[in-house]
Amino acid sequence: ASQSASSSSASASAFAQQSSASLAASSSFSQAFASAASASAVGNVAYQLGLSAAQSLGIANAGALASALAQSVSSVGVGASSSAYANAVAGAVGQFLANQGILNTGNASSLASSFSSALSASAAAAQSQSFAQSQAAASAFQQAASQSASQSAAQSGSQSSSTTTTTSASGSQSASQSASSSSASASAFAQQSSASLAASSSFSQAFASAASASAVGNVAYQLGLSAAQSLGIANAGALASALAQSVSSVGVGASSSAYANAVAGAVGQFLANQGILNTGNASSLASSFSNALSSSAANSVGSGLLLGPSQYVGSIAPSIGGAAGISIAGPGILSYLPPVSPLNAQIISSGLLASLAPVLSSSGLASSSATSRVGSLAQSLASALQSSGGTLDVSTFLNLLSPISTQIQANTSLNASQAIVQVLLEAVAALLQIINGAQITSVNFGSVSSVNTALATALAG
Repeated sequence: ASQSASSSSASASAFAQQSSASLAASSSFSQAFASAASASAVGNVAYQLGLSAAQSLGIANAGALASALAQSVSSVGVGASSSAYANAVAGAVGQFLANQGILNTGNASSLASSFSSALSASAAAAQSQSFAQSQAAASAFQQAASQSASQSAAQSGSQSSSTTTTTSASGSQSASQSASSSSASASAFAQQSSASLAASSSFSQAFASAASASAVGNVAYQLGLSAAQSLGIANAGALASALAQSVSSVGVGASSSAYANAVAGAVGQFLANQGILNTGNASSLASSFSNALSSSAANSVGSGLLLGPSQYVGSIAPSIGGAAGISIAGPGILSYLPPVSPLNAQIISSGLLASLAPVLSSSGLASSSATSRVGSLAQSLASALQSSGGTLDVSTFLNLLSPISTQIQANTSLNASQAIVQVLLEAVAALLQIINGAQITSVNFGSVSSVNTALATALAG
């Protein structure tokens, strides 16, 4: 254990040293932080650059890496040198990759070169107007959300410190007032946000190429996930799923206003349920979110992420069926359902069902953490496919599964066999997300047997 920790530390140090030197010498990296006027703004820049670089490299859990960068760079403060920011970024990334089991002494140099190049490219792109709008939206959103939390805490403290006689009638009245206030906040948010989105040409264009209700939902999921991550909204996957479901119900070929209403209504309800939204900040949050979503739409349309064959779209429509006893469903990724079969048929043995019960439970594949992991893996797989011209070898696939396995083993009570089953089912769900939104023109059946053999050999080894 001691040797392993020492090796991990040495790998992270080697990565940080090389990556820091490259970033410090990058003019685009330096310029990206030059306009930041506060520690929060500096952190927002780091988050945006980290998220973009991680996604382009196919790093699993890109949002977590971006958050680590934001925290590290924020601690440096505003007005620091390019070298100081480079050290903070490189150190945080090196530690993150080492903890994920991706980094070792053999690949530290190549990974440092790849990451610094990706981050510098993201920094160069950051000079664009859409990035600046996204950064400003993130800062405004976090400020408004923070004020909401402070107000809630102050109100709670005030109510606790006063001596009152509570009755069931007054409690009921308070609950009614709270629900009414929440509804009013969500309505105000939806009205303003909807108007802004409907007037956005990039928002309208994002849905123009969708040829089915499922594809429309996929576009909404991708845009929602990108916007939520850029704003630092917790549980971005859940918000994206809510958008996908709401927009899918509108159907294909609807007007920009109809899609805008569906998106704005779903987001307003989500933020209200999370306790982030109130009547005081509804307007500012609506402005921030609509700006972020429009920016995500502009980036996606401009880069072709929403167009063409083999595109990544981040959600599976709830209507898609699965194998006997398992189906795709929301809000989680997989849920267990009674198999539709003759009464005398036994597709899955009772012993196997008992063994898989923890995996198929609400804390397993149906959990929000599984949803987030699958969405992140789908993004990583799509990036890998895009960078390799549409092919995906087994070693790359397994490398992407490695951090997921680590997370499941660290954060669940599953045994080793159950953890492997969950990893593989999450991988299947991620692949289905890509297939569901792709335009498949040909399939090479001749390679199926060799792929199966290579995967089985790799898993056994």
